[in-house]
Amino acid sequence: MKDSSISPLPVIFRDSSLPVGEFLGSLAARKNLSPNTVLAYRTDLAQFFSFLLQHLKLDNLSAFNPAQVTTVDVRLFMGALMQRGVQQRSVARKLAALKSFYRYMQESGSIKSSPFASLVTPKYPQRVPAFLTEQQTEKLFNEVLPSTSGLVPSMAKDALEASFVYERDRSILELLYGSGLRLSELTGLTMDALDLAGGSVKLTGKGRKQRIVPVGQATIDALKKYFEVRGNFFRMEERGGGVFAVLCFCNQKGQKALSHAYPEIDQKISRISY
Repeated sequence: MKDSSISPLPVIFRDSSLPVGEFLGSLAARKNLSPNTVLAYRTDLAQFFSFLLQHLKLDNLSAFNPAQVTTVDVRLFMGALMQRGVQQRSVARKLAALKSFYRYMQESGSIKSSPFASLVTPKYPQRVPAFLTEQQTEKLFNEVLPSTSGLVPSMAKDALEASFVYERDRSILELLYGSGLRLSELTGLTMDALDLAGGSVKLTGKGRKQRIVPVGQATIDALKKYFEVRGNFFRMEERGGGVFAVLCFCNQKGQKALSHAYPEIDQKISRISY
């Protein structure tokens, strides 16, 4: 089962009979993994089999038999990663991807056993997520995010655009701070997911799992103000029917607000001392 949404496979798999494309397609279709996760699996597989080509002194994978891989080969691969300074967390992720691929080949009958079955995933220390203190959060809102009075130029159009950017950024920060959204969840947030009257937002997170998150009054007020200013701005710009009719957040051109479309947000947050 090949998925047309999966990007072309790396060159290393061009002459190979390994079911890499089918495996990646199954991840997207059956397990509802995000495109970024599927891409990470593809990269991990390419890295492992590139190592095997060098280790086994092969020119390509055209005649490669996946059943010939041993536990020793896998351990050598893990050792090579660690020698290059790859963190234990990343090594564990790569190992999980390879285990999954070999399990897929077992289930499809391509191989009888897996060299990963007896391997134990390396342990790595659990990290406590970093967070802003109350004082840092106050600094972010009061100092890093400027007041509208300092942003308003003389021209009415420019003034409205400055107000749009300010209210958008403020509502983003309020939502991130008050609800703990991931950035990917925020940039893909749709208008119908918001329930301002009920004070909640429906989110679709990793694995397309949905959850309901409450939002406070400060966030609700910020969003209402932002939607009001956004409507006025795009009416003046005569941009009707943009993605802002569906998505909560967009840029000044009415286009989808991808995570890299907000360098100003990143700059503002990075100016807070941790």
